[in-house]
Amino acid sequence: MHLASKPKGDMTLVIPDASMKVDFEKHVLPILERSCFECHSGQLKKPKGGIRLDDLESIREKSRSDNLLLPHKPDKSTLVKSISSNKDDDDLMPPPNEGKPLSAEEIALIRRWIDEGANFGSWTSMRAKEVVISTQNEVVDVSKLQAVAERIDELIEADLTKHRMEPRPLANDATWLRRVYLDLVGRIPSGDETRRFFAAKEPDKRSRLINALLASNGHVSHMFNYWCDLLRAKDNLAEGVQGDFYLAWIKQSIRDNKPFDEWTRELLSPEGYGWRAPAAGYYLRDGENRAANIESTATLFLGTQISCAQCHDHPYSRWTRKDYHQFLAWTSGIKTASKEDAVGIVEAEKIREAAERYDRLAMAGMSYERQQKYERIKEALLALQRAAGGAGVVNDAGSPAVLPEDYQYPDGKPGDAIPAAVLYGEPPPAGERPAETLAAWVTSPQNTRFSLTLANRLWAKLFGLPFAGRVDQVREIADCESPDLAQYLVHVVREAKYDVRQILRILCLTRTYQREAGLPPDDNEIVYRFPGPIVRRLSAEQVWDSMMALAVKDLDVKLNFDPPGVAALETAVGAKKTSDVTGVARKMAGEEEREMKADQRRARLRKEMAKEFAGGGLERASELPQPAPDGHFLRMFGQGNRDSIGDAWSASTVPQALLMLNSDFFDHVARSGSPLAESLRGLNNLRDVARGAFLAVLTREPTQKELDACQETLGDTRNAKALARMLLSTAEFMFQK
Repeated sequence: MHLASKPKGDMTLVIPDASMKVDFEKHVLPILERSCFECHSGQLKKPKGGIRLDDLESIREKSRSDNLLLPHKPDKSTLVKSISSNKDDDDLMPPPNEGKPLSAEEIALIRRWIDEGANFGSWTSMRAKEVVISTQNEVVDVSKLQAVAERIDELIEADLTKHRMEPRPLANDATWLRRVYLDLVGRIPSGDETRRFFAAKEPDKRSRLINALLASNGHVSHMFNYWCDLLRAKDNLAEGVQGDFYLAWIKQSIRDNKPFDEWTRELLSPEGYGWRAPAAGYYLRDGENRAANIESTATLFLGTQISCAQCHDHPYSRWTRKDYHQFLAWTSGIKTASKEDAVGIVEAEKIREAAERYDRLAMAGMSYERQQKYERIKEALLALQRAAGGAGVVNDAGSPAVLPEDYQYPDGKPGDAIPAAVLYGEPPPAGERPAETLAAWVTSPQNTRFSLTLANRLWAKLFGLPFAGRVDQVREIADCESPDLAQYLVHVVREAKYDVRQILRILCLTRTYQREAGLPPDDNEIVYRFPGPIVRRLSAEQVWDSMMALAVKDLDVKLNFDPPGVAALETAVGAKKTSDVTGVARKMAGEEEREMKADQRRARLRKEMAKEFAGGGLERASELPQPAPDGHFLRMFGQGNRDSIGDAWSASTVPQALLMLNSDFFDHVARSGSPLAESLRGLNNLRDVARGAFLAVLTREPTQKELDACQETLGDTRNAKALARMLLSTAEFMFQK
């Protein structure tokens, strides 16, 4: 049946016996199909009210936002209100003369179904059981990058043609250049980088630049921000647990281009203490709250939200409370702990004795400076001991999991032992520890959702919208708007061996990525078919790092990714005797003293700088406190506090506008000697002033209309910095297109 066509009117209503539960597919779906799909199906470009009733994920979304269906609460469900309205009411659905109204028996049946919990069973969409996926067994050779990119374009353009749409024209060099810098290194290109690209004549200059950006320090910095936002990584992981080594491990994993499946396994099944097991930060982030952690695991790596099922069967999904606790059982062997440890072969007791000796020296009657020196050496010795042991994870065989004390369903009793179970499919052979089995199952090539979730996230990063539902709630392939594309991208991820840079490279090479951007769909136009990327607002980190590119010469060259303190630890754990460890501690104390003096200088400088620099200076967002403190520029522009996955925001606010227009922040960005100041220095005539400011801030030449506006605004002042400041406050700077 064509879902937008009027169905036949001879469908017989089936009412289940009172002793039976209402079956959605058998009893409710035929009613919706007959009376509702004409206005509320995916066959329409703009379903009325943005409501689709032929697709489960769309029903869930509207239920979350507009109370379309509230399980066990038919009187509060807007669907019931609509179909139960008086015939003269404008809200009656279906409207008179536009579809067959529901009978009293049909309305009562739908109310009964909702009252019983609105269970959809295994149904996900009208098309899921009928769709044929042409790319199901397609072979992908990722060594032929351009051919893979072109195949992605073919699939997208075939879908556009099917729906009578046209792809957008290719973007010009200026638009594409700004886009690829923001997407791959998180900032706008510098003036020199812009001029070099415009001057290049090679026909493959775009692919050359993609390769260069993916191999750059800037890419590591940008992707660090991206993954920290998803992993909720911060300087203070939990009370008393520092995140230094975890943050450094994330940076190093990106720098090494560690395959995503490999670093996922390290996150899900770590073992050890301190700096030697930095991936343990993934569990340390939630302390003993393993429930919060398993919910993050499901969302991050499987594109599945299970949090509602912790306390009751999930109202909008198939997960039961028992499913939740059986999945949680895989982490029964994970326990966070800390301990004092030996430093190499030097026993812990010897380290404590040395620390006590320096403590006595610090207490002796000598100069204040020497007292402080000995105090720093003592603290360095104890810091080495804590780091050699420190907070970490015990990953063992665990104990049998049991149902919670308030378990309320007939398939189990409170306290019943339950085996660990995966959410779907078959688990791999059991590893030595449950967490290892979980990690192996999540990252298995046979686990399609792992590959699909990664593809969906990276696609959304580059194109502005996901292709497979929300990034935190991924659709099944058959339910995607283009199942052929979804299946092909899963092949790409697998064949690329989960190499994130290679996947990004392929996506950037597509014509689709290189097309002009458009506006996102409105609320009533649910589907976006990717005639090109969408226009979207820059993240807080992109805005900040773009400002820093104007403020600091060779910004990315100066990045230092060496993990903090690891070099000293490596030396210390190789020590043969206590005096060797003490030597390392004395060196650390000296470096700390020099850093304290540098901090004092920076503090004096910050007093003279805008308050938006609080907690840092002129450097990339990845090198500042994680996250930045309240009041900092980054927090004002939407950096999240990392309490939940992806809690950053991108709305424009009045304080942002006031900061850009009135704060002395810009004076520090455009100070003498900065790349922005140097690019504008010596410009006198209006055209040169405008050209210099537009290229520096917007990565393009001004139009004649803009030149005329500059003439009217600047008059005879020819103030290039004033023009640059105005351009930084425009929507064009704040958005990516």
